Amino acid sequence: MDKAKKKMSGVVDLTSSFSNVSSNLCGFMEGMNSHLSSIASAFATTQQHEQVLMAREIEHEVIKIPGLTRIQAMIAARKLASDTSSLSIFYQCPDDEWQKDFVLNLIHPDLPSSFTF
Repeated sequence: MDKAKKKMSGVVDLTSSFSNVSSNLCGFMEGMNSHLSSIASAFATTQQHEQVLMAREIEHEVIKIPGLTRIQAMIAARKLASDTSSLSIFYQCPDDEWQKDFVLNLIHPDLPSSFTF
C-alpha cells in the first residue's frame, strides 16, 4: 500500500509539474507575442519614416532637372518612389538630359521617344 501511495504521489507531482510548465509556457508565449508586436510596430514606423525621407530626396532630385514642370516633377517623383527598378535606372543616368528623357518617358510612356517638350 505504501508503494501505491508513493506511485500515486509521483503521478500527482508529475501532473502538477506538467500543469505548471504548461501555464508558464502560455505566459511566456503571451509575453513573446506582445514583444514581437512591439517590434513589428517599430519596424513599420521606421519603414514609413524612411519612405517619406526617400520620397523627399527623390522629389528634390527630380525638381532640379531643367525643363520639367512642377507637375511633371511631382508625378515622376511619385512614380520613382514606388518603383525601385526605375529609381535605380534614374540614378544611373549620366546627366540631366538623360534624366529628363527618362522622366518624360516614365510619365508619358505612350509618347514616341523622339518627342520633346
